[in-house]
Amino acid sequence: MKEYARWEYGKHPTDEMIQMYIDGGNMYLFMEDGNLAGVIAITFSQGEDYHPVKWQVEANDNEVMVLHILGIMPDFQGKGIGKKMIQSALELGRTKKNESLPL
Repeated sequence: MKEYARWEYGKHPTDEMIQMYIDGGNMYLFMEDGNLAGVIAITFSQGEDYHPVKWQVEANDNEVMVLHILGIMPDFQGKGIGKKMIQSALELGRTKKNESLPL
């Protein structure tokens, strides 16, 4: 991931954060024709850090998904993969009774 990062690698997300998402089952791989097209890290509740933000939709912490990482491999950029990933995340959230994904 380091070679594709368009952010200051190691600052956010850190390797420890990435490992935490993997260990917690919150890092998802998006495959396209057998190839890794992207990764997304989402959690199915929001923490207190998000409480000061005035979102359009009011929901309890356990009804909100939080998108932490979204990355598209260079060969797949500009092909609608990000949209597909967000749609898949929303579908997964609905199965867990999450009402919103504030962006």
